[in-house]
Amino acid sequence: MPDLVLLDVEMPVLDGPEMSYQLVLRDCGSEKIPVVLLSGTVGLERIAAAVGTPYYLQKPYDTEAVLAMVERALVERIPPHPRGREVST
Repeated sequence: MPDLVLLDVEMPVLDGPEMSYQLVLRDCGSEKIPVVLLSGTVGLERIAAAVGTPYYLQKPYDTEAVLAMVERALVERIPPHPRGREVST
């Protein structure tokens, strides 16, 4: 089981919110696996809210920002709590 998932919102086959649902919520059950969304897409805050994660970074970001977000997520360990599967990018 992963300790944390770093996920880009825009991917070619399965977008980040749907992958979050598939991987963490459907396949992994109730484990506390935080999901960090990374994206340059407009509306990332809204997407993160729909996924139910407090962890997201808007591109462009630097390495220090990513490391700080990862550290925060690993300490807090808040799993995603999606509002619904109708999340779109």
